[in-house]
Amino acid sequence: MPKKIVALVLIAVVTLLIGCGKDNGKTNATPKLVKLTDNVYYMEGDLNLPNKKNRGFMNNPGIVITKKGVAIIDPGSNYEVANMVIAETKKLTDKPIIAVFNSHIHGDHWLGNGAIKKAYPKAIIYAHPEMQSLVKAGEGERWIKIMNELTGGAMGDTKPVGPDIVVNDGEVLKLGETEFRMHIYGDKTHTDNDLIVEVVQEKVVFLGDVVMLGRLPANLETFHVHNNIKFIDKAFTTGATHYVPGHGSAGGQKVMEAYRIFLQIIYDDVKKYSEEGNVAYEMKPKVVKRLNAYKGWVDFEKEVGRIIARAYAQIEEEMFK
Repeated sequence: MPKKIVALVLIAVVTLLIGCGKDNGKTNATPKLVKLTDNVYYMEGDLNLPNKKNRGFMNNPGIVITKKGVAIIDPGSNYEVANMVIAETKKLTDKPIIAVFNSHIHGDHWLGNGAIKKAYPKAIIYAHPEMQSLVKAGEGERWIKIMNELTGGAMGDTKPVGPDIVVNDGEVLKLGETEFRMHIYGDKTHTDNDLIVEVVQEKVVFLGDVVMLGRLPANLETFHVHNNIKFIDKAFTTGATHYVPGHGSAGGQKVMEAYRIFLQIIYDDVKKYSEEGNVAYEMKPKVVKRLNAYKGWVDFEKEVGRIIARAYAQIEEEMFK
């Protein structure tokens, strides 16, 4: 089937998905625990940026129960959020938290590490090698300042606690009988330190911000449109049943399709108009016309132009290699 026809068919799928990802002006500062399998849950965060109302709870912390203990994926932005994760975990099991996986350096996902360590000192924190380097270089302090400004001081006594151990692409960590397979792209995608965690036997994949549903990325310092598409394609090969985006509701492969189509439209159109001699601001209205299905996503108007500009710069760079 021609690529254009495939894209049109998938856009119809996106339209159906918008309802489950669209922001309706509500926040989700209290935990909404979602069961994916008998052993895997996640807490669905608010789609809005960190603010005084949601107190920084906007990501999707994961809870995986194994025979040996519990693994947490992205414990959240501060000790308050991480303590909610701990409280929800205790409702599910009396097993200790023994592992934490951090998907990337953005503070809304990992600054709760310290609360986990305080409650469970033996818990081991795993992450991408570059994330460990960034934390050692002081990136955690920068993110605490950013999050405090956005939330009006909700960070409290939160301190940055980085990963203990770095992982490699394809590496499998075994907790009890449960296998956790690490997926790393090897270049900039959403960031330059993204880690996707596959819970093999449970057929669940935690995508971090490589995939979002219902909102657009706001931090674009290292965001790479084309590589992000390629990393999503890598995630498809897992053949999992459940996919948990960094923000928005979990689901099947359609969760990834929605965000992938968004990125592919931008990449294809920006490349086309760039080859015709258009610059970023000239092509924006043309590209946006094909993104009607996404206009209800949080921060669409604010961020779509910046994403187009990122794609334009990256495509120009590709053309001159």
